[in-house]
Amino acid sequence: MKNRKRYLTGIILAAVLLCTSCGKAPNESAVPGETTSVPGTSAPAPATEPESTAVPTDTESTSVPADTETAPGSATAGLPVNPLIPAQRISVYRNGLNQNFHLSETGIYCLSKEKAGVFILYCDADSDEFIKVCGRPDCLHHDETCDAFLDDTMIPSMGYYNGKIYYIKGREEIISSTPGEPAKLTPHTLMRMDADGRNKQELTYCYEEGEDYAGWASVGYSNGIVECCFSSVGADGQVVYTRMFTRLEDPGYFIPSAINSELPSELREPYGGIYSGAEGRILLSGGPDEEKEKLYLWDYDGNSVSLIGNKPMGPGTFTAGTGYYMDGGTVMQWDYEKQEGTPLFDTGFEAPLALAAFPDCFAVYDNRGVVMPGEPDVTSAAVRFYSWDFEQLGECELQLGERSGGIRLYGNYVFGETETRILLVKDALNSLLPDYYIEKADFGTGSIPLHEYHYPLDMPVY
Repeated sequence: MKNRKRYLTGIILAAVLLCTSCGKAPNESAVPGETTSVPGTSAPAPATEPESTAVPTDTESTSVPADTETAPGSATAGLPVNPLIPAQRISVYRNGLNQNFHLSETGIYCLSKEKAGVFILYCDADSDEFIKVCGRPDCLHHDETCDAFLDDTMIPSMGYYNGKIYYIKGREEIISSTPGEPAKLTPHTLMRMDADGRNKQELTYCYEEGEDYAGWASVGYSNGIVECCFSSVGADGQVVYTRMFTRLEDPGYFIPSAINSELPSELREPYGGIYSGAEGRILLSGGPDEEKEKLYLWDYDGNSVSLIGNKPMGPGTFTAGTGYYMDGGTVMQWDYEKQEGTPLFDTGFEAPLALAAFPDCFAVYDNRGVVMPGEPDVTSAAVRFYSWDFEQLGECELQLGERSGGIRLYGNYVFGETETRILLVKDALNSLLPDYYIEKADFGTGSIPLHEYHYPLDMPVY
């Protein structure tokens, strides 16, 4: 392993867990002919190839001019395209879980938390079947012997870049050879593996041994960069947050980000996080300024930060040039220089609503906030889709999951987007994985049908 000397004399973790087989055969409820195969293995390929290749999450593509249609034959051919929205397919920023969804050239990767630990899942771009990323036919896929098992992995901490999967492993105890000497912990470790789950490799500790970062707060990937926020306890007993980054091409110890000099520790989290990346630059949110939130442009080549301006608090889609959000039932566009929003379109629906913008469409959905135990409940939510000419493309009705501990979090139902689909969840508070998807090819047909994703049979249901 790079940049450090391994003192670990050996820990062997033995676990006797579930014996139920998972992933040995396609899910019983899967649609025939849509079985997913693990990338890079000799398993059968999908019955049909995707209509077009999805843009890798960490590859920046040029925004399409507003008067240019998408490629003929694609799901959104003919739809107007918003050039101010980055044309890279990334997960929507929601509750800090936005890094649990990554696209490769052929499909989707997600992480699943199970009793045995964390596993990585994969679904072909045109399939509805998630499987564990393990191509071994003799594997039951339920313990640490499975190629899809990722040790004590932080969720969310996974990214995809140039055909490889990256993730950050939690701290491990070092067994001391000196009797009576207290045990020490390794630093967090940046890991890499092949797209089929094989050849796991430790790349580097995230920081030098002796630096005591007790935990982590966020992880983001963009343009070949991984950026983390680690926490430590200061001399006064207060938690201190430090943002750090490294390059995936030649990773070394993570370098402190220039954002640390712009924001006091208490404002680096929970507000901090990658919003989008473009041409060597990454947008980071900072702490609140009265009723607004600061947005910074970080140039990681020079590790420099400049303030773009304030943005409205709450959900929306914001880039270096502008932002889109909801004010009541009206779609608004934000002007950083004027520090004000311009009404674009009245949906005619009552607030509270939230918005998620994509290059070829945007979604507006119910956003009632947190409902506490004893308060009236609503068990369904509408998600409505519009073109950038503000024509309604259709809507779907989500049946929401069970309340968690009597609490329900409304909103944030949009999990992410691919070139041909929009992914949705029914539990905005707890979902780590998408529950449904809609096909963009169904836009303009009125009521848009929901399609369900299927998972290995013995996975826990959240």
